[in-house]
Amino acid sequence: MTFDAKTYLPGYIALCILLFPLTLRGQWLADDTVKINEVVISGKKSDIVMPGFKIQSVDTSIIEKYSLGSLAEVISVSTSVFVKNYGCGGTATASFRGMGATGTQVTWNGIRIDNPMLGQSDLSILSAGIVNKVNIYTGGASMIQNGGASGGIISLESKPDWSGRRTLIFNPLAGSFGKYSGMISGEFGTEKLQSVTRAYISTAENNFTYLDNVSRAKAFHDIRKNNEVKQNYFIQELYSKTASGYYSVHFWYQDAHRNLPSSILSEYAGEKQDDKSLRLLLHYENDKSFFITGSWIKGELDYRNRLASIDSRNRSDSRIIKTGFKKHLGIWGILDILLNEEYNKINTNNYDGKAARNSLDVAFAVKNINDERYNGSLLVRQILFNRRFLVPDFSAGLKMEPFRSRTINILANLSKNSRIPTMNDLYWNPGGNPALKNEYTLTSELGFGLAKEISLFELQYDVTFFYNSIKDMIQWRPGDLSYWTATNINDVHTRGIETSASLSLKKDEFTVSLKASYSYTKAEDQAKSLRGTQLMYVPVNLANTFILANYGGLQFSWHTGLTGKRFTTANNEDFLPSYIINDVSLGYRHKTSWGLFDASFDIDNVFGIDYQNIAYFPLPGRSFSLRLLAQLNLKK
Repeated sequence: MTFDAKTYLPGYIALCILLFPLTLRGQWLADDTVKINEVVISGKKSDIVMPGFKIQSVDTSIIEKYSLGSLAEVISVSTSVFVKNYGCGGTATASFRGMGATGTQVTWNGIRIDNPMLGQSDLSILSAGIVNKVNIYTGGASMIQNGGASGGIISLESKPDWSGRRTLIFNPLAGSFGKYSGMISGEFGTEKLQSVTRAYISTAENNFTYLDNVSRAKAFHDIRKNNEVKQNYFIQELYSKTASGYYSVHFWYQDAHRNLPSSILSEYAGEKQDDKSLRLLLHYENDKSFFITGSWIKGELDYRNRLASIDSRNRSDSRIIKTGFKKHLGIWGILDILLNEEYNKINTNNYDGKAARNSLDVAFAVKNINDERYNGSLLVRQILFNRRFLVPDFSAGLKMEPFRSRTINILANLSKNSRIPTMNDLYWNPGGNPALKNEYTLTSELGFGLAKEISLFELQYDVTFFYNSIKDMIQWRPGDLSYWTATNINDVHTRGIETSASLSLKKDEFTVSLKASYSYTKAEDQAKSLRGTQLMYVPVNLANTFILANYGGLQFSWHTGLTGKRFTTANNEDFLPSYIINDVSLGYRHKTSWGLFDASFDIDNVFGIDYQNIAYFPLPGRSFSLRLLAQLNLKK
């Protein structure tokens, strides 16, 4: 695979911005310093963020841009999290720092929504438009949100607008390969009552042309077939504000119907998958010291494979109660007590009968936030699983701002986290292993951050060094018979560097921002026969740059993403080459007293690169889309 100079140019820009802060001198920092105010994220549980841990918030402009796309797109273009993607309409899962998909949790307003059978979420059928805030909790930072996320948590949050505005939004999209999407949303209410409604529909043929260089002696172009996707969701949220807090009710129905194409080496197997879910969440929050959330989640996942005569029907029922208390300890800081109880029941033709389990975890977190420049935190969590106490988990963090200007901060943390095997790991027939041990992860991080205002520019930079040691990691591997088996493999060590930088300029009607991120991840199996080999499908190098410019109503953005080489065999003999994808967007936005009009024309994979994220599952070349948005401001 070859790339011309144009392809590499955005990568050079990313490298320059990432290395630029390293050339800063101390005297330069001392001049023209600007005190950076503390960032306060309002809403439930956001005030229990632990000092000493890094949390990344996805830019709202990116969420808005991909509101008709999938969560997989948002995560892959804006973070250093690797998204493993089986192609348009296929499953997409996230992997933090080489920890695997089951080490990643997805939460919705604090409640875990992963499939309890798989222990993971399919990001391809989670639309970015369902929420207005996405936070990334990495490593030990995830323990304050939810337990068991050895890699990290993708937190989806819905926030009410108490300004009393009333808006109606129409948001259609048309694109290449038979893609049509549309969302209608409305927000209506007063300063004390708020209603939010979202309805979404999407369909795509995904009949793109791809390069096949493996199934025949000579490479040729073919059209991807049997790749249709249809998806719908409906969300209704109600908020009521009182003198001391607020109540909320959230209802979310979603369904997706997919034809799943086989690999380009296999004949079409007639694979189809239907996913349905119904989520109901009730929440009460006291502004001062207390919150409680209850949820009921029902899921259906039906998979059919005509060639293999498989008809898999799976039903899940989950009930979760989560509550938290906060108490001020004077000069010692704040004590948070968090309780989370989760009950899961599975009815499937792939287990020997029904299966159910219950878990309760209690976490005690102490934070010292009385010193403006030196803060610390300590969390201890105890899990009661099926009436048996597990070895306690913990996390400890320290945040330091050594200079009075507070332009530089240093983070350090250490944590131990445990992950219970998924229901499929234990009970799937064949291959499940009821004798599996829990997976334990020891995580350590050291981070450096800088925030600086220089004339019209704003600069932010951070770099994090991490090291993870995973004991009894759970993986599915080929067994002695003809099927794969869940097993505890030897220890796995992951280590690496994550760095990101942003530079923005604002002058009159002109604004421009450049965001760049890079991660280096070594994830190595410690088994004697595989020692030093990189885990399968964990890229060592991953990078993103995102340039966004506005002048008046004109908007321009350019995204470049680099995904490094991924090994496709445990012994690292076979691999997929690295690739660089560029996406460009040009749009116009016009605001008036009655509302807002926004139109954008997007070109994805501008240079038409032929590539695969997973072996033998090609992804599209160059594609086009036109998106419109009309917002009407209704009179109060």
